[in-house]
Amino acid sequence: MNDVKALILCNNPIALPGIREFLFYGKTGAIAIPKRNKEMQHILEPLLQETGVPLLLLDKKQYQVQLAECIREKEITVVLMMTFPFLITPELLALPPKGFINFHYGLLPQCRGPQPVLRHLLNNDAEAGVTVHRVDEGIDTGPVILLEKCRSNPMTLTVSCNRSWPFSQQNCPPVC
Repeated sequence: MNDVKALILCNNPIALPGIREFLFYGKTGAIAIPKRNKEMQHILEPLLQETGVPLLLLDKKQYQVQLAECIREKEITVVLMMTFPFLITPELLALPPKGFINFHYGLLPQCRGPQPVLRHLLNNDAEAGVTVHRVDEGIDTGPVILLEKCRSNPMTLTVSCNRSWPFSQQNCPPVC
């Protein structure tokens, strides 16, 4: 089975370019955000309106059950995480055949955990970046798939890469 059907877990507009790409290629089974995130709900509802892709609003106390049901019902093959705030249990990690993949907007291992862009800037790091890694039971500890370093300028709060990304500049996340 080589077909990809992704569940995208996110909590921040920085995930929008990736979401648009997966929607364009028809590889999205569902998108899930924390129920309390009204900003993302207002952004995603119109975007998903004519796609047939459901938006799951996750309750902090029930998200594990909600995610497990979605993975099974939608036959999700991979889960992509982008700024997702909830921990993933070993039981959930075992469900999709291709596992969970996290898009971490900081360099690993030095910037594990939440708010990596802010941490790079507060540390006056000359480099920041994006790390794509498999999710394991730790926090940002899984095997690295891709690490892209970028120049950082803490004085102007900018980060720039020498990389051509598959989306337009106006939709580019701040770390590009």
